[in-house]
Amino acid sequence: MRRSGNSDLAACLVPSRELVDLAYASEGLSTSSSSSSRSGDEAPLVSGRYELGYLTYDNRTADLLFQVISRRYERGSLLVTTNLAFKEWGAVFPNAACVTALIDRLTHHAEILPLTGESYRRREAEATQKARRAKA
Repeated sequence: MRRSGNSDLAACLVPSRELVDLAYASEGLSTSSSSSSRSGDEAPLVSGRYELGYLTYDNRTADLLFQVISRRYERGSLLVTTNLAFKEWGAVFPNAACVTALIDRLTHHAEILPLTGESYRRREAEATQKARRAKA
């Protein structure tokens, strides 16, 4: 877990894997050595370094993640990035009964910012390939 470098805005930057570790740590079931027992209640919790949507989570992990989000619900800010529409979250949390409740807590009082456009990584890769071809 990292703190924002800006002293005017404190935030806990938590990759989704570490967010899951926080959930397990809250149950005393750490999944890695990088987990923390802190849930960052004093600052906005940001899960965005690894977008939610690239990994799948079993039912227990989904339930624990739901608990982390529920603890922050109406108490602190939470920012989550994902490459999936909410209707596709069943693929991330297969068979998890808490998916609807999880989405409900994330979207209540939320400001959802859909981002569209070309991937900058793809654009850079294509430019690199074009430059390599021009040199050959």
